[in-house]
Amino acid sequence: LTRCKVALVDDVDFNWLSAYNWCAIKGYSSWYAVRGICNNGINIGVRMHREILGLTKEDSTQVDHIDSNGLNNQRANLRTCTRQENSRHQKPRAPHYYKGVRQNNTKGRFYAYITVNGKREHLGAFDTAYEAAMAYDAAARLYFGEFALTNFKQQ
Repeated sequence: LTRCKVALVDDVDFNWLSAYNWCAIKGYSSWYAVRGICNNGINIGVRMHREILGLTKEDSTQVDHIDSNGLNNQRANLRTCTRQENSRHQKPRAPHYYKGVRQNNTKGRFYAYITVNGKREHLGAFDTAYEAAMAYDAAARLYFGEFALTNFKQQ
């Protein structure tokens, strides 16, 4: 890939993927391997993970990288999902260190919340960010199952 990046792929996919020139592009929270093709005079990008799973540009099915590494395109790390399932597996946006936690600057308390089916659910107010993050993690596991991206590893 370009930019000194490397994509991981299974041995069975390596030879046919190597026939193309791939470049690395920065997405929202990860790097991805992409190649360009010309379709009726229009340049479009084809992402390696979609190519491996046989998904076309027109297909609305999304692909989730289980380990959140967009360059790990080994089949065991890829799963198809809906847009909603994929969004559940996103990392928190800076400057927030814990997913599902916000601090009330006037009161100094930490609030935990989770969005389920487009509705934000308040999970409570806590004295520490850690407590609020633990509340988010419990709710994420309950609502999102295998697609839950938690703040802490489950023990």
